[in-house]
Amino acid sequence: MKWIGRRIGLALVVGLVACGGEPGELPPSSEPVNVSASRSVASYGLVTAPGTVVAEEEAELATRMSGRIRRVHVEIGSTVSAGDALVSLESDEIDARISSAEASAELARQWHERISALAADGAATAQELDDAKARLDMAEAGLRDARAQREYVILRAPFFGVITARRAGPGDLAVPGAPILEMIGSGGLKIEADLPAELAGQLAVGDRVDVYWPQTSGRHAAQVTRAVPAVERASRRFRIEAHFVVDSAGPPAIPPGTFVRLELGERATTTRWIPADAVVTRGQLTGVFVVDGDELRLRWIRVGQRLGGSVEMLAGPDADAFLVRDPAPTFVDGQPVRDVQSVRWTPPFAELQTASTEGAR
Repeated sequence: MKWIGRRIGLALVVGLVACGGEPGELPPSSEPVNVSASRSVASYGLVTAPGTVVAEEEAELATRMSGRIRRVHVEIGSTVSAGDALVSLESDEIDARISSAEASAELARQWHERISALAADGAATAQELDDAKARLDMAEAGLRDARAQREYVILRAPFFGVITARRAGPGDLAVPGAPILEMIGSGGLKIEADLPAELAGQLAVGDRVDVYWPQTSGRHAAQVTRAVPAVERASRRFRIEAHFVVDSAGPPAIPPGTFVRLELGERATTTRWIPADAVVTRGQLTGVFVVDGDELRLRWIRVGQRLGGSVEMLAGPDADAFLVRDPAPTFVDGQPVRDVQSVRWTPPFAELQTASTEGAR
C-alpha cells in the first residue's frame, strides 16, 4: 500500500509540472498578437461635487386663512399663468362675515347722518358728532377687512409656470403655512451645490465650472453667480449657485430636480488619466497591460474617480508606457507582441489638460 501511495504522489507532481505550475495559473501563450495602445494623459486634478438643477422660480403655495378646500382647479403638470385661480376654499363663513360687516357699516352710516343733521340744528354736541364719525370709520374698516378676507378664499398662481406637486384635495382642511401645491417657473435654470469646506475661498462669483450630466454624458459650461462665504457647521460644507452659460443653441434641456456633477479644476496638482477600456481586473486587483519591448506585461494600478470613458490613475506605470486598449480576455503576462498601433487619445474633459499632453501624441 505504501508503494501505491508513492506512485500516486509522484504522478500528481509530474502532472503539475506538465501543466506549467500552480493550480489555477493561466499558461503563457506563445502566439504573438497585434495590439492598439495609448499613453496616459497628464491633467489637472479634478475635484467633483454633486449638484442639483433647479428652476429660477419655485414656490410652495399655501392659503393665508384656514378653511375647507372646495375645489382644486389644477393637476400636476398643469401650466398656469400669474393670477390664475389654483385652489378655492369654502366661503360660507367669509360670506356671513361680509354680510355682518355690511349691516354694521350701514347702521353706522345712518347714525352718522342722523347725528350730523341734529348737529346742524344745534341739537347734538360736537362730541356726539365725533363719536358717530368714529363709529362709522370703524364699521367701514371692518367691512374692508371682511372683503379683503374674501380674496384669501382663492389661492392664485404667483407667476407663470408648471404645477409639480399636489398635497391636498377637496374636503381637506387648509391651514396657513401648510403647502397645498408646488410649482416651478418656466424661466431659467440654476445649479445648487454644497461643496466641502476645503474648497472655501477657492471659488468666487464669475468663476467657470463644468456641469456633467450622467444621463447623457454631456458637459455644459456654467458660471458661479453666488458663493456663500460661510461654512455650515454640521455638514462642513458651503453652498454655491451657478447659471448655465447660454450660447446660440440655448440652455440645456435638463429637467429641474436632475442630479448633476460639478467638475472643478484643481490647478495646484496634476494627475494622470487613462482610457477606461485599458483597465483589466483579476479578482480583487486592477491592472493594465503595457507594451514592454516585444512582450505584454501586466502591471497593477491604483485608480481614483471615473469620468465617462476616463479613469484617474493614482499609481501605476510611467507616463511614457504604452497601455493596451481593449485587451482580450486571453492576454497574459509575457504575451509576445507582433505589432503595436499607437492610438491618439484625449480625455473628454480636454479643457482641463495642462500643456504637457505629449502622452496623447
